[in-house]
Amino acid sequence: MKWQASAPSNIALIKYMGKADTQSNTAINDSLSFTLNHLYTRVELEITDNKKDQWQALEGTDLYPIVLNSQSQARFLQHLNFLKQHFNFNQNFMVRSGNNFPVSAGLASSASSFAALTQCATQAICELQQRETLPPATLAQLSQQGSGSSCRSFFSP
Repeated sequence: MKWQASAPSNIALIKYMGKADTQSNTAINDSLSFTLNHLYTRVELEITDNKKDQWQALEGTDLYPIVLNSQSQARFLQHLNFLKQHFNFNQNFMVRSGNNFPVSAGLASSASSFAALTQCATQAICELQQRETLPPATLAQLSQQGSGSSCRSFFSP
């Protein structure tokens, strides 16, 4: 079985400066961003028999090549593990992700990546556990655990 989700990038016009609560990734101050619906990250999940979750770059004609170093992969998969623990889910996934815009271009690619991962993982887990899907505000709160700015990718314009 395969699941796919995408989330838009955003650009911060006023950035948050520090965290009020590091455990929940809550910002000290409000921020203002502009959601870029035509620039997005796409995530695919597939159940795997591997002993742990793994990440690969998602390839497609509309996607830029993406390379995550081991630290970035670990952070991304750690968020997936957080989501699996939240739902008491113990199967493993092959995670594939890609952007239709270049990384390190000043856009919030990690925000859209964590938002897309959160959407895709919760969709997959809710379907497999026969649960109702979660509303955007709840997804944003879960996603914020992995990337504080990812919560902005759930609301547009």
